[in-house]
Amino acid sequence: MQNKLITTLCSGLLAFALTSCDMIEDAYNKATELDAPVLSVTEQFSDGFTISWPAVQNAAGYRYVFETEAEQSTTDTSLTFSDLDPGTYTVQVKAVPVSSDWIDSGFTTIMVTVEAAAPSKLETPVLSVTEQSDDGFTVSWQAVEHAAGYSYVFGDDAEQRTTDTSVTFGSLEPGTYTVQVKAVSDSAEWTDSDFASVSATIEAAPEAELTITIDVTDITANSATITCTPSDNSKTYYFAQMEKSVFDQYYTSDEAFSTTIIESMKSMAAAYGLSLEEVLTQLLCAGPCMWTPEGLSPSTEYVVYALGIDMSGTVISALYTKSFTTEARAENPEVDKWFGEWEATSTGSLEWALEGAYLIPSYKENSPMNLRFTITEEQGQILLYGWSQVDSTVPALCEVNENGDLEVYAGISVGSENQGYIPTWSAYCSIDSDFGLITGTYPAYTFRMSGDRATSTRYEGSLSGGESIRVVSLEIYALSDNQYAIYGQDFPSYYVAGDITMTKAAGLNSTKLAMALRKAQKSVAPGRLLPSSYVLTNMRAMN
Repeated sequence: MQNKLITTLCSGLLAFALTSCDMIEDAYNKATELDAPVLSVTEQFSDGFTISWPAVQNAAGYRYVFETEAEQSTTDTSLTFSDLDPGTYTVQVKAVPVSSDWIDSGFTTIMVTVEAAAPSKLETPVLSVTEQSDDGFTVSWQAVEHAAGYSYVFGDDAEQRTTDTSVTFGSLEPGTYTVQVKAVSDSAEWTDSDFASVSATIEAAPEAELTITIDVTDITANSATITCTPSDNSKTYYFAQMEKSVFDQYYTSDEAFSTTIIESMKSMAAAYGLSLEEVLTQLLCAGPCMWTPEGLSPSTEYVVYALGIDMSGTVISALYTKSFTTEARAENPEVDKWFGEWEATSTGSLEWALEGAYLIPSYKENSPMNLRFTITEEQGQILLYGWSQVDSTVPALCEVNENGDLEVYAGISVGSENQGYIPTWSAYCSIDSDFGLITGTYPAYTFRMSGDRATSTRYEGSLSGGESIRVVSLEIYALSDNQYAIYGQDFPSYYVAGDITMTKAAGLNSTKLAMALRKAQKSVAPGRLLPSSYVLTNMRAMN
């Protein structure tokens, strides 16, 4: 009876236990898993980072694992990790429920990389010249934090190293010296600083004042010989001459005039793409120097001026001057006969016409042009006005040869560079069976006079390759080193071409009247340089 009761009791307990277990399992199966946190990196700094996530509904808190460390708890919705070495780190976070109606979410994993910090640049030393003597100086600076030492460069010398905070230089010649110093690092956490720079000047000992003696000899109507003798042959100086009327316009004081000369030299250097020193090397003299300027105007007062200038462009003396007057020009019938006004006619013309995108020349042998020339002398040069169809106010340069013939020259520049081109009198020539521009300085046209009439002969010659050439036309073109362009307003344009006959204009044979008429002419608008599509390359050089 007792055994049966125990058996029955045990059976009842077992049934109750199994029923309870089933109830718990059913309850668990009915619980809902929390949403997994959505992680993001919200802050990152040199040695760590912060991750954050929106609060998960029904979560009492969160469990997280950093790398391989033990799981930890937090009720915050962000975690910050710092003091980390460069590398990539893994963080896992899950939500923990507030009641048994919910179960933990799954872990969300995020990986964050801490970059190695870039090295910092050392502070640049602050330099000062702390001591200076007649032949040297000391450069000093405050110690730079974290610097292992310093590198310095003296002038153009090689870079040197020191652990001191000053360097001294001695036995120096007069001049200005530059010292550069930088802080140097031997740590991966720091890089070298920028170079700091300071200059110091060693003044030259006072010297005797430079004086310059000017002598003017062999004065003619168009030239004179100028000799300058300095008191110290080791010093450099500059001398030149100008008409007194021009000198008087510029001279207000020695200092102002000297400054004007230096500024003109600087402008010259800039115009030719040279340094001032390169220009001074060409212009300055040392020791006695002699120069014979030609092309001076007869019966004109000139001023020779001289002043000491060193190679840095510093004026080192007073201004010295001496005046002289050229002689009256001797009459020269072979030259004088050409001065005055001339009626001229060419046998042909050179036409430049646009054909599509191209500019095409055409020699019109039987298309004469009527012209009016003024031939005059200015500053010892024979000039012919009225030839150019580009700008009638720009003269052609002429010479009278030993036979008394008038030569009109090609190869003469008449303006400054613009867009890489220089306006130059140039001859368009036949080249065997072809045509092209022939550069170089030569008499393109030669006129011989018979009574009041002069006829031309066009230059003929050969090139280095053996090709025969003959001048067709002479005009102002825009020349570069290996190509040329046309000046013009409208097309077709016509240039003087072929042979030319000149006849003296009745009643206009005096030079004085001819010059008066020329000055009364209206200047035409300067031609424009054509766009690059019209640039031509059939250009050859004279032997």
